[in-house]
Amino acid sequence: MISGTMDGPADGIREDAIWDVAIVGLGPTGLALAALLGRRGLRVLGLERESGIHGLPRAGHLDHTALRVLDEIGCFETAFADMIPNAGLKILSAEGRTLAWLPSAPRTPTGAPSSMHFHQPKLDRALHDAAAAMPSVTLLHGRPVTAVEPGPEHVALAFGGAQPGTARARYVVGADGAGSRVRGAAGLTLEDFGFSESWMVVDLILARRSPALSPDTVFVADPARPHLLIELPGMRYRFEFMLLPGETEAELTAGPALRRLLRPWLGREDIAAIERAVVYTFRGALAPRWRAGRVLLAGDAAHLTPPFLGQGLCSGVRDAANLAWKLDHVLTKGAPPGLLDTYGAERAPHVRNVIDISIRIGQVLCTLDPDAAARRDAELLATA
Repeated sequence: MISGTMDGPADGIREDAIWDVAIVGLGPTGLALAALLGRRGLRVLGLERESGIHGLPRAGHLDHTALRVLDEIGCFETAFADMIPNAGLKILSAEGRTLAWLPSAPRTPTGAPSSMHFHQPKLDRALHDAAAAMPSVTLLHGRPVTAVEPGPEHVALAFGGAQPGTARARYVVGADGAGSRVRGAAGLTLEDFGFSESWMVVDLILARRSPALSPDTVFVADPARPHLLIELPGMRYRFEFMLLPGETEAELTAGPALRRLLRPWLGREDIAAIERAVVYTFRGALAPRWRAGRVLLAGDAAHLTPPFLGQGLCSGVRDAANLAWKLDHVLTKGAPPGLLDTYGAERAPHVRNVIDISIRIGQVLCTLDPDAAARRDAELLATA
């Protein structure tokens, strides 16, 4: 399947070069994969539509499995220095009563902390620098991919930007997010799980610590408006508020409405800056197939996970860890291409389980029915 056009000179790339792997999308998943492949000596081209590392926070949680991958990449110490521990999850009723407290395990069998919070631009920078330091890795920003043409021996790519170009690779990995162009060009799809909720995410830089804020992650299971509070590094704090039926992003992110939502927790004097206030629609979806010939998917291109377990980015990093060694074995060690089919076969059941649990948690904690919320609260208190 051909998407777009395939003409234009290469930008800093030899036209006759064939890369081992081209990665479309240089978020954490794509960067982790580039670094893991580069450590194995594979020739990797990374293409990213944005002009540089995204400057605003998005994801905020890593578990010990993702931390182990950072260690393999070689950027654990750099990234970890800018993280803070997640003490645990506290679930509150609308009245502020503690319904449940789930502490994070201080250590895992691997020795890595079980749960950490981070500022994504700093994590992305650590991953980018680790990948870019590999002699066999080339990362190009400001290069939106405009065409993907899979073939029997290689995949041809065209990219735009200030200096459009073309490239060829033996394998292409689409790590280009929920609207993945690579996925569409390869004829792959996402199966939607029928779960969709819109939430406003507010990232703040604090002027001072309010005594109302907790080092725990706090979920307020208020049927009038479920909301979540997360401490992030560097005097940062995140609030997430569920949009109610009939509300719009414009009215909820406006100054008066935003201040009203924050008022129970923070006064104006507590806030140094609002980094962003934006509405996201959380979905659950999974690709039935993760590979089509020489094209593979990873991260949000392959799966969309509601945020209630904090596993979206972790799942993408686990994708990279699973796929990297298999591509290496196929490309350099004589393994049959069929080995790549085990990538989706192994990762999809785990991701499906994470998505299913996240959806169930969301359905229980985010009910807007006061009677259902009262029954839930009673059940949680009875088992506390």
